[in-house]
Parts: sequence; structure tokens; C-alpha cells
Amino acid sequence: MSQLYAYLFCLISLQGSLLERKVDESAKDFVLRQFHVEQQQAILELHPIIEYAWGDTRKGQKILCFIPAKFTSNGMMQACVFLPQGKHQYQTVLIDRILFTGGGEPEQVITVFFEDIDGNGDKELLFIKKASVKDYKDLVTEDGSLLENVPHRRSVYSTFIYRQKKSGEDFLPAFEAITWPYLFDRLQGLQTASAVRAAIQKLRD
Repeated sequence: MSQLYAYLFCLISLQGSLLERKVDESAKDFVLRQFHVEQQQAILELHPIIEYAWGDTRKGQKILCFIPAKFTSNGMMQACVFLPQGKHQYQTVLIDRILFTGGGEPEQVITVFFEDIDGNGDKELLFIKKASVKDYKDLVTEDGSLLENVPHRRSVYSTFIYRQKKSGEDFLPAFEAITWPYLFDRLQGLQTASAVRAAIQKLRD
């Protein structure tokens, strides 16, 4: 079995499975032992592992990690959420609708934060992803000549928002993207959590 198939098999078996967390085990150690050694460093390089209460908080804090595109079946970055299910047990859910904007270069999650976007009392997951795309621009050389359409890479910043799904008052082990057009028009290109929060507050006002 090739390494890629081994990685994908690991993710498929992880999805929806019930995992036991050792007593006093850190969130980082718990998450990393679910993955192959080759994946572990790549996950940490993409973003540190986070433990935080958001969405359904009645059973405890969720744990979140990001999986690089090279380890996924669709070639797009995924987020893996570990949902607490009782004492030291977690169910895993993958968030895989994270749009590809890498242009062939490594992507980076530069910040993760939580906010009650829709005003229903439950916090949503927000994160900003940095990537680069191929672009072209005109350059003026030292001798004053013009070089047209010179290829270069341009950094792009995208904000993603996910909320835990509900059926009535009950939370489901699934997540959906918030993609309100008027919201994302104002978040496009923002690089910090404070800038995103300010844009959201301006909409509320």
C-alpha cells in the first residue's frame, strides 16, 4: 500500500470513530497519536492543536487540528474536530469544505478564533487561511524599460466560518459553513482576528 493510501485509510478510519483519551493526556499528544509519524509534523506546521468550548459545550471542550492537503483524498485542506462524548471519549468529524486557494504552494492557517456570528448564543469556529496564487504585473527595470505581465506569487487571505449543525435544540456531530455573501465580501483579504471581528461588529451595528 502506498504512503498516500495509508494516510487516506487513516483518515477514513478516524472519521466517526470513538477514541479514548488517556488520563492527564494533553490535547496535542492525544491528537497526534491518531496519525502516522509523517503526518504529525505536517499537522503541527499547519497550525497548533486547539482545545476550546464552542458549539455544543455541554459535554466539554472540542479539540481541533488541521490536516494538510497532501494527506486528504480531495487535495484540499481538512479540519478534524474531536467531539467529547463522555469521560475521556471523543468522536471525530472531518470538515472538508475548505476551498483550495493554494495555487500549488503550501497553505497556512494563521489564526483560529471563536465568535457567535449568528447571534444564537453558540460560538462558531473561524479561521484565516493564508495561501498564494500565481499573478502577473508590469515591472519597470533600473534602466526605465517596461516588462509586461511578469509572473509572481501573490498572498491571499480567506476567512472560513463553521457552525455545529442542530436538529431542534439538539446538536449533531456535523458542521456547516456559513457563507453569507454580504459577510464574505467584507472579510475578503483580512489578515487578523481583530479585523474580522471589527467587520462583523460593523455589520451588526
